[in-house]
Parts: sequence; structure tokens; C-alpha cells
Amino acid sequence: MSRNRLDELRTEHRSVKLGVDPAHRSGRARWVFPLVAVTTIVTALAIWVAGIGNIIRKDTSRSSGEHSLKLPSTSPATGESRRQNSAHEAPGKASQKSPSSSNNLLGEPVLTPRIQAKLEQQDKNLDPTEDGWETEAFHDAAKKQLKKLSQFLASPEGFNTDKLSEIVAPGFVCGSLRPQSLDESFQDETITIQRGRTAGDALEFRGSPGLISALREMAKPLTTKRDVWVRFKQFQVRVQEDVVTTTAYYEAGANHDAGAVGQTATWQFEWANRPDWKLPRLLSIRVKDYEETIVRSTSEKLFTDCTKSVIGADPSYDEQLRFGNGYWSRHLQRHFAPRLIEGLSGIAVGDANGDGLEDVYFCQPGGLQNRLYLQNPDGTVTDRSAWAGVNWLDHTSSALLIDLDNDGDQDLVLATRLGLVMMENDGSARFVERAAHQTFNAIQSISAIDYDDDGNLDLYVCFDRQGNATSEVPDEQDSFVFHDANDGGANLLLRNNIVTGPGGDWTFMDVTRETGLDKNNRRYSLAAAWEDFDNDGDLDLYVANDYGQNCLYRNDRTTDGKRRFQEIAQQAGVVDYGAGMSVSWADFNHDGWMDLYVGNMFSSAGNRITLQNQFRSDIDAETRQILVRMAKGNSLFANNGDGTFREVGGAAGVELGRWAWGSLFFDINNDGWDDLLVSNGFVTGEDPTDL
Repeated sequence: MSRNRLDELRTEHRSVKLGVDPAHRSGRARWVFPLVAVTTIVTALAIWVAGIGNIIRKDTSRSSGEHSLKLPSTSPATGESRRQNSAHEAPGKASQKSPSSSNNLLGEPVLTPRIQAKLEQQDKNLDPTEDGWETEAFHDAAKKQLKKLSQFLASPEGFNTDKLSEIVAPGFVCGSLRPQSLDESFQDETITIQRGRTAGDALEFRGSPGLISALREMAKPLTTKRDVWVRFKQFQVRVQEDVVTTTAYYEAGANHDAGAVGQTATWQFEWANRPDWKLPRLLSIRVKDYEETIVRSTSEKLFTDCTKSVIGADPSYDEQLRFGNGYWSRHLQRHFAPRLIEGLSGIAVGDANGDGLEDVYFCQPGGLQNRLYLQNPDGTVTDRSAWAGVNWLDHTSSALLIDLDNDGDQDLVLATRLGLVMMENDGSARFVERAAHQTFNAIQSISAIDYDDDGNLDLYVCFDRQGNATSEVPDEQDSFVFHDANDGGANLLLRNNIVTGPGGDWTFMDVTRETGLDKNNRRYSLAAAWEDFDNDGDLDLYVANDYGQNCLYRNDRTTDGKRRFQEIAQQAGVVDYGAGMSVSWADFNHDGWMDLYVGNMFSSAGNRITLQNQFRSDIDAETRQILVRMAKGNSLFANNGDGTFREVGGAAGVELGRWAWGSLFFDINNDGWDDLLVSNGFVTGEDPTDL
């Protein structure tokens, strides 16, 4: 295998895109790219010159006397953009504006009539009052009233209580919102967790004064604290004849000198509505599943962000790492990072130079250097990427620091835009390319395992859609089954056939079909994890897939001694329809059998909408239930010990993981029991109006 194999793959990839046979790039074929480039440039110049001529002719016919070239009008002070202005105006109004507000740099309209009409239709589709979704329109109205409750709970003394009279309907009643009696469910040196249920039938608080008293009682743990926040998230709306019921998750928290306090609960609201009311008003409130957490810590937080103290002294921090996706999305070519906003670049941790300290390798989007940071004895790190030969600029989604050749040091595996790269470590953290495996699909993650017990670590590669990292996402015209997709990129199992010893060949063989892992193997996979779930001495495989079913492959030994995988997710009860994004194994209940936690997506809107009669009336009951499930959140499966699992996530209170990109069992407080860390969210940017 040539040391420059990846360069060859890049050349072949470009040649394929230009229609050139990589094996015959001599003669006229080698002139294809220059000819295409020259033709494109000449054509662009001709169009540009013609466009300028048209602009000048158009502007000289105007009587206003303004200059012909104007920048689009955008007011930084108000934040109003051309998109916001034109999207809500009737067609034809753009022509009535001055050139400074209707033209771009070259004087042409920013929005064509077709695009403007499409944007207006999208706005209508997002407006529940326009498309008949009365339950969603009610949700929006109730949300405004709940915001007033949040404001009062966060600051009872500074809130104008007269506003609460506009929230309650005649005859309003509620019980205690915070249970009078709380039972301690957990306590250690730092954390105390108390739980309780309110007496649902004891509705002693009445009218606006009663609501104020109940809210003050609820807010007591938050008073005299700082950084107080309160939020409601409605996830159910039920319409009855004269009453609408909504159900919401309640969350609140605050800091203080000795630590922090948090509250969670589920609130159920009954609402009345009248034509003379601008917004619906409350008839009753009931609270269940109340939980209160007290943290004793002088630092207020259990974890501290130490990124800058560890990496900040290295020049690469100010040059690259301190900038977020929002910055780089404006400074990188789109070709290099079309999926930058999704943050699909991971890290690898391992001792690269054999000094006993863990080092870290940062994968980066295309156009930015990957970084290898070697740890110093004082806990800081130094960037040695270029020195180590691993400062790749190719889009890299995943990496592993593992010993591929059994020589005692950590080698490097990279999942790049064009395929896998395997690099050998000389023991001092200097790497050289030894093998590459070309792929044409988007690699999401890689894992290492010795599946066949031959002493060599093999590689399992998860793929999302077909096409590489710069391919377009399928649009609505494609035949795509949202809840049961099986047309993505095919996952790979690569057997390690490295010949050990100096100068030994590095080869990896695709054994996916041979081992039975080709069944249900195009399901938009995002993550995989290996574990011996059936306690038979070998490692089995669970794959979390986007858009539908997950897969469980049981590792069996055949009569001839070979390894063969059987896909048994259905019979084992772990299909888990959803947007699978992460997998973690642990024996959380200490019964001797490994249990399974799968990260999916929780959607409050999805929970509200899928239960309405008007939602997808064209589908059967089974498909409807699948779609309802896909909005519920994460899943916890307890191992029954007989090859099957039972779902216990709801009872354990671990379904609400939000948009759960990653999940991990780990013992946070060293008490011998596995806790759960769930990484969630989507985009955190400088723009407060963004996601």
C-alpha cells in the first residue's frame, strides 16, 4: 500500500466527478479540467458584463438620479433584514421601494417572485392559524400565559400581580404546587434529591389570590437566590367540548453562595376561552412527579469549563479553537463544510507518546487543521499536529487512537471525507500513513473490536446517507421513508490483517457480508457499541440508526469455528423506532446482565401533533404509533437475561434527553452505581434568535 494512497484517492475522486478514467489520465483527458475551468471563467465574465450593462440601462431610465449600485438595506440597530421585510409583504411591493432597499450589489432584486412566493407559503405553513391546526394555535396562546407564570416564579416580589388576574378564569382552583411532604430519594456529600406528589383532590387555592399564594409557596426554594430561571414546555394538548387541557414539563433553577437548587415537575392545566378574551385563561392546575435537587458546593457548579486553562496558552486556541461554528460557517468555503452546522466532528483520547498521560486528537471540518494535543505534566496541552504529521485538512468526522499492529503504542485511524486512513505510530507520537480504505458514503463514526478473537483490533464503520460529506441531503422528492429508512450508506466491518513486525503489510479486508452484518445495513447509522449482552463470552453489536429501526447483531460461532452475526433486534425487543444517535451499555441494576441506553430525539411539538386526529389520517394505526414513539425521547432497555429486553425508560425517568446527540453511562459520584450523562441540544451561537 502506497504511503500516499489517500492522495491517489483524492485524485481518483476528482477524476470520477469529471468523467475521467483514473487509469487513463494521459492525452486529451488531462486537459478536461483546464478547459472546463477556462470555459466557466469566460462564461461568468460575459454574463457579469452583460448584467452590468442591463443594470446601467435600467438605472439611467430612472428619474431619481440615485447611483446605480446600492447595497441591500439592513439595519444593524433594528436587526431587520431583507428576508424579514419582504417575506411578509404582498407581491409587487418590492418594486415600490427605493433602489437602496430593493437591489443587491449588482442592482438585481434579492428575491425573485418565485422565491418570494415560496417563502410566503412557508410562513403560512408555519402559522397554525393558516392551516387548520387549532391545537397548535392554542399552544401558542397558552404559552404566552405560561410565560407570565414563569416571570412571577422567577421574581415574585418584582412582579405586578395584577397581570395574574388576566390569567385565571372565574372559578379557578388548584392545590399545592410544591408538595408539603417530600421524601428523600438520594443523598450524598454534595447532592440531595427529594420527591413528592401533590394531593390532586385537595384544591384549596381559589381565584387569583389563591394562585398567587400557591405560586409563592412554589417559589420559596428559589427566593433569595441569583441566576433564577423558570421554564414550561407544553407537550400535550387535548381539546374537549368546552375545556382545553395542556400538559407541560416544568423546570426551574437558581444559584446561591452554598450551591444551587433545582425543581422539575409535570403540570396539567385546564383552560377556558371566550371571544372577549385575548388569550385563554386557567380553570385549574394540577402537579405531579415533583422533584427537588439541592447541590451543596461553594463553586455553584459541579463541573467547571477548563478548556481555556488547558488549551488557551497554545497559539492554536486563539487561531482556531476559540471560534465556534457560527464564525467558521461564515469564513469557510461551503464546499469544505456543508454540514458544519451539525458539528459532526469527534475526538479521540489516548496516550500517543507513551508518557502515561492521555492526549487528545480533535477532528475538524474540511478546511481546518485537525489537531493533536499532547498533555504536559501540569495538565496543559501542546499542539504537535504538524510535527506528528496528522494536521489533516480533509473533513474528518471521527478518529480512534488504538494499537492496530500490537507493538504497544497507539496508532491513529481517521474517518475522512474520502475514506478511512490508518496511520502507524513510531512510539513517540509521530505518525505515517500505512493504509487507506476508500469510501463514497458519509462516515459518521468508527469503533474498534476484536470480533474474531485473533488478537487484532478490527474496525466497524457507521455510515449515514449515501454520498460523501459534501453530498446534498435527500430532498422531499426522493423516495425516502422517514420512519423506516433502509437506503443509506452500507456499514462496514473491516478485518485487521496487518502482518506484525518491521515493514509488515497493513491490510484490512471487508468482511461485512461474510459475517452476516449486511442485513438491515443501510439504515442511516450514527453510532454503534459492542458488548456481551448474552454473557456467552463474545462481543455483540448494537447500532443506533436515524429514521427508524435500530439493529442488534448477536455474535455466534459456527460449527466450523467462524464468527457469524444474527440480526435479532425485533425478537429481542430493542428495535426502538426513532432518531437513534448514541448507544451506551451498563449493568445499571446490578443483576449481572448488561442493559442498554439509546439516545434519540424528544420533541414537544411532535408529542403534541402526532396524537391529534388530523395528523396523517392517511396512515394505518401501526405506522401512527411508530411516529408517536419517534417523538418520545431516549430509551432504556433492561436485560431480562434470556436474550430479550424490557423497556423501562419511562419508569426510570430517563426518556427526556431532548435532542440527544450522545449518551454515556458513568459513575459520577463513585458510589458504584452507573449514572447517565446525556449530551443534547443543537446550535449554540452568538445570535440569540437562532436555534
